[in-house]
Amino acid sequence: MSPRHHTECRFCSLLRLFPKTTDCGYTERRVKPTMNMLSQSYFRFWTIVTAILPLIDVIAVTNFFPLDIPPSLKFGNTNMPGEWKSMCKTRSHKTNISYISMHCHVHERDVWDLNQFRNWSVKLDNDTLVSLDIFCEAGARICLPWPYRAGHLHTLRVNRCTNTCYYSDFSRPEVLDIPDSLRIFEGYDVTEERKLLDMLSIDIKSLPAPMVCVPLHLDVFIYRNRRLKILFDEDREDYPDLEDLNITDTITKNIHDMDDLDYICNYENMRVFDKSQRIQASSTLIYSSVVNARFPELRVLNFSDTELQVFPPILSVWRRRFDKLQILDLSHNNISRFELRDASLLSQDVGMIDLRFNDIHTIGENEIESFSKVDGVVINVRDNPFRCDCAMGNFSTYLQKFGGPADAGLNKDYAYLWDLECDAPKRFRGRMIIEFTQKMLCSSDMTAYISQISAICVIVIMFLIFVLVCVRYRKEIQILTFTRCNILLPCQSFENSSDKKYDAFVAYSHMDSEWVVKTLLPRLESGAPDGNNFRLCLHQRDFAVGAAIADNIVQSVEASRHTILVLSRKFLESEWCLMEFRTAFHQSLIEKKKHLILVLLEDIPVNELDADFRRCMQTWTYIHISDKLFWDRIVYSLMDKSKPKKEQPIAEDELLAGNKDENTDKCVGKRLPEQYDLC
Repeated sequence: MSPRHHTECRFCSLLRLFPKTTDCGYTERRVKPTMNMLSQSYFRFWTIVTAILPLIDVIAVTNFFPLDIPPSLKFGNTNMPGEWKSMCKTRSHKTNISYISMHCHVHERDVWDLNQFRNWSVKLDNDTLVSLDIFCEAGARICLPWPYRAGHLHTLRVNRCTNTCYYSDFSRPEVLDIPDSLRIFEGYDVTEERKLLDMLSIDIKSLPAPMVCVPLHLDVFIYRNRRLKILFDEDREDYPDLEDLNITDTITKNIHDMDDLDYICNYENMRVFDKSQRIQASSTLIYSSVVNARFPELRVLNFSDTELQVFPPILSVWRRRFDKLQILDLSHNNISRFELRDASLLSQDVGMIDLRFNDIHTIGENEIESFSKVDGVVINVRDNPFRCDCAMGNFSTYLQKFGGPADAGLNKDYAYLWDLECDAPKRFRGRMIIEFTQKMLCSSDMTAYISQISAICVIVIMFLIFVLVCVRYRKEIQILTFTRCNILLPCQSFENSSDKKYDAFVAYSHMDSEWVVKTLLPRLESGAPDGNNFRLCLHQRDFAVGAAIADNIVQSVEASRHTILVLSRKFLESEWCLMEFRTAFHQSLIEKKKHLILVLLEDIPVNELDADFRRCMQTWTYIHISDKLFWDRIVYSLMDKSKPKKEQPIAEDELLAGNKDENTDKCVGKRLPEQYDLC
């Protein structure tokens, strides 16, 4: 599309606000009848007026209307800087040769420098004006130093370029001697490459006004989707560490220095000021743009799509800085609340604040006061994700109290408030806010709260049950996590029994030897499925032959970390078994730990036990053979929790076959005293 056609169709995009076919061939889409047509027409009217006024002022200044160029044009590439002939073309009017339109298509290999234009423009007549349109291909770079001073330059449009020379004129004060003829600047998708040290070395207070302010004679300043790329010269030997660079402090200082400048940026002709579509902008962007500036003729101020999180406080007083402002565009941001203060005496004009497509969920008392008490402005909050809950009750009551904007004392263009719809919760989506009473909104809100509270209560109850189960079965949990998962839970005592020869001495009656030899011994010594293997001491295998039985009992108990008592009625009837019990009980008192492990093969009434046994069973937890965790409990009691699991299996067939090697401790098959067999 040619620049002329592009410019003309910008007018058509405004004319499309009217429901008819424009001269550019566009057909207006039908407007749904849900919107107040009178209000809509009003907004269309002053939107068009606002956009046309700057261009009318350009006519008055230049006595020339560049948008209305007849088709009789002269195209060529002779009237331009010699370095640009391969990438630029010019066109001029046959009867008005004082206006030159230049269009440059810059490729990656091209070199486009504003200084080349400066050198060429000194040859032009004093009344000649130039319009520059620059379009860059991917990767193309240009040199466009701020503040864009060049003789005879009237209009500058830059598209999709990377500017590498932003600061190059800051050290050239003679550039400011060039007359400032720039009236229109438009930048779209421009990337500014700036060196970090250059940014940090700038002292705002020491710069002259033209270097700090936007070109003062501009009518239109549009800089959309400008991106900043910071370059780090880390290859330089004198480059400081990033930790030593207080980047945030420096930027903050420069912003605050704007308050203390000795001059004010007075934009007497500015009609449009647009810094929209910027990533991760904040209120400081607006603050630094307007805090030290005056805009007596500004009509449009656009900070839309800049990811603003809050309504800029500096704009809360509508007319303090912008006497004739008609459109403040803050749409497509993340603003959730707003509050304006009345300044209607400063101007008789009516303007609009565009807050569409933000993050406004609730219209509260502050927002209602902004509607009703601030004259001279219409706030547009359409297309926001309104949540119909109890917080929206005051606004719903306000709408029901008044039948329309006239009854509420509002501007007629506020009629759209009575058509606003809910976006959340999902069950209310699409319904108008005015349909709900405050009681309905609060009751629905209470239902949601009850659901949330119920869910929290269920979670708390489940947590309490979990805690109770853990407390009630904490021993079982400790046992299973250790025996099944090999995880030792905290707050458990460690044993230090590295000097013990055996893990356990097994005391049992000879009447129970079959269960001990065929069940207990293979499971604990011969590689159980859980991988826990222990070294057990049995009287019929490990007692020293020829030694006294009492000495064998004492030595075996002392050489073992634990003593397993296999309790049965036959055990209680044996004197030798009772001696083994008393010896083990005495060892527990000496070691001050749970040495005894009681295993019940059968139920034994308490009254059949002597006093020492009853005391032991009350002090230590005994293990019944019918317990589902029988083997886990024994393994947990036997494990040395300060060491890894043992792997020293002893095969059952070795015990039964009887190894008579004199060099081993095993004594299976050796003849023991008859009186001990009675145990």
